[in-house]
Amino acid sequence: MQGKRVVVTGGPTVEFIDPVRVITNLSSGKMGLALAMEAWRRGAEVSYIFGGGLHPPEFIRSRRVLTTKDMLDAVLSEIKASEADAFISAAAPGDLAPMTPSESKIPTREGEIDLRLKPTPKIIDNVRKRWPKLCIVAFKAETARSQGGLEQAAKLFMQHAGADLVVANDVSNGKGFGADTNSVLILGGRTTRKLSERPKEQIAKVILDMVAARLKKKTR
Repeated sequence: MQGKRVVVTGGPTVEFIDPVRVITNLSSGKMGLALAMEAWRRGAEVSYIFGGGLHPPEFIRSRRVLTTKDMLDAVLSEIKASEADAFISAAAPGDLAPMTPSESKIPTREGEIDLRLKPTPKIIDNVRKRWPKLCIVAFKAETARSQGGLEQAAKLFMQHAGADLVVANDVSNGKGFGADTNSVLILGGRTTRKLSERPKEQIAKVILDMVAARLKKKTR
């Protein structure tokens, strides 16, 4: 990874309901930060874009964002500016946002509130459209009922997103969120690797090994 340029995302984003209330998720950013740190240790030039959770150390080039649209804009800007070799999308950007955020705090004494939601832009889809040959690592969180169900969901996601690698994990009952460990399924072409529960730093090493192998093939 020496000298390779890598853009990594991590943590959750927020979508504003009103100036003080948001829609967000339980992502801690630990996986994204572990990946950014491991890429840096291997000599890569790292740009880390995060929406919340753990803050990176000062020696990691980083940018803090709020909304999914903010993260998309930052990712596109960083990939273009750095001429990135790889994009690792470990963040958990919000999929839904209020149709019309209120400009003032919504009163709650009046009872029920109807909130209309719209899909947010898909970061990986936008990246793949602009950079067809870029090495992309995508993360897929699922509430799968079985290992087979998780693998099938990951395969479908890989086909749709055009990712080189997909890292899938079961988040039923909040598993993985905020924890120092996780268990994941990694799909890459004809390769499928099941990693039992282990520290996220160790998972990052395996993922970066696979990214490095793909980047080596692309330069041949």
